Amino acid sequence: MLYWDPKEDMFVDWEPSMGWNNSFSEQEKIAYMNLYFFFIRTRGLKENIAESLAQMHIFKEKFPSLQYSEEQELLLKSHMQLKCTS
Repeated sequence: MLYWDPKEDMFVDWEPSMGWNNSFSEQEKIAYMNLYFFFIRTRGLKENIAESLAQMHIFKEKFPSLQYSEEQELLLKSHMQLKCTS
């Protein structure tokens, strides 16, 4: 999937390190990429953590009753609150 950064002069072909989840629609892939790059560039998270949080968020959107561990829920909630306020 191609990603365009307004600070760059070119498109970048990017995909998660473990590949795309087959259940993700094109819209979900775009949302995943936006979250991933937000976490990397704005929050300064490591790539593996940014990927995990983006994937967790997409699955929470797909399956609203999904529950992660208490620590994971707090981590995701705190980073998503930061996204909503920025």
